[in-house]
Amino acid sequence: MPLEFELERTETRRLGGRDWSLARVAVRGFAPNTGMAGIIGSFNASIRGHALIEQETGLVVEVNLRSAHPHYALRRELISVVPAHP
Repeated sequence: MPLEFELERTETRRLGGRDWSLARVAVRGFAPNTGMAGIIGSFNASIRGHALIEQETGLVVEVNLRSAHPHYALRRELISVVPAHP
């Protein structure tokens, strides 16, 4: 399942009392679409969406993907960050 990633912009978001420098990345591609009885169809389901990735660490803060194939349609968002205590 090949996906393309393209930087759209950078932005700052406050999360857990800290400002995060994020890269907003467009995600595009196609996934095999399964037909009735699990048979792979002759067409692909498109995948479109974005990911927010913290630039310094690579932490994925948010993923939002849309697809006709239910296995690839998802939305996940990091809702809190707790600092480590030494």
